[in-house]
Amino acid sequence: MGGRKIEVGAQYVVGQHGNNYGTHRYMFPAIEEDTADKFLTWGWTDGLPQHAPAFILKTAGSITGTFDPNGGLALIELHMPHRLATWDEVFEFNDYFADQQLFIEKLECLPRDALTLRLHGAYTRFRWAEKARWRDFDTTLKIDTGALPIETLIARSRLIVHSYDSTGILETLSRNIPTLAFWQNGLDHVRDSARPYYQLLVDAGIVHLTAQSAAAKVNEIWMDVVGWWSSASVQRARMQFCDRYARGSVAPSSDLKRALFS
Repeated sequence: MGGRKIEVGAQYVVGQHGNNYGTHRYMFPAIEEDTADKFLTWGWTDGLPQHAPAFILKTAGSITGTFDPNGGLALIELHMPHRLATWDEVFEFNDYFADQQLFIEKLECLPRDALTLRLHGAYTRFRWAEKARWRDFDTTLKIDTGALPIETLIARSRLIVHSYDSTGILETLSRNIPTLAFWQNGLDHVRDSARPYYQLLVDAGIVHLTAQSAAAKVNEIWMDVVGWWSSASVQRARMQFCDRYARGSVAPSSDLKRALFS
């Protein structure tokens, strides 16, 4: 049906539907960017006339999120990769898993006791026994296998830690929810045009390049996460990053019209 509409002159418009668009070195441009008449981004433009800056379509109409200043610590996990890359993704995931364990080991007692480990919803599709491996690591860990909606887990937490460069980090940053992130290989995956914006988050202590650094930041701010998060330097970095890659919108209808007809 869509193809028939295009044949009679309709425009083909695609909306960004996750992270890494415009930022990832190895997936630019994505085929939907290249083939669309308009590609609605979450705020950015980068070299294609199809790019139309819009906002995070998933959270349209909501620019603030709910969290509990006295709540827990949520660590959001990635699943075993699909082995579609030209490198050994299983070997890399083993390193990733070791990093996750190191992060937890470096937490002090209070944040560690408050930790909930959120497994990715796709973990059951892979023969890696992820939940059992976590139990072997620490039988006392609170493990969320997806029984709770992610919004509920966030609402019960004072700090969300993203263990990979995900859609989730864009959503929590844009909704002003206290956020940390750490991932493998530094900023190697980030395009040169996006690197200064990610560096803002690194300099503000939001993004960390090692598990040890991320755990040290959690330990440092645990008793006053809101005080750290509301500081001028952190909020300045957050807003500059979000204006480029994670814009919110309180008036999505008018903002969408502007993006479509600009």
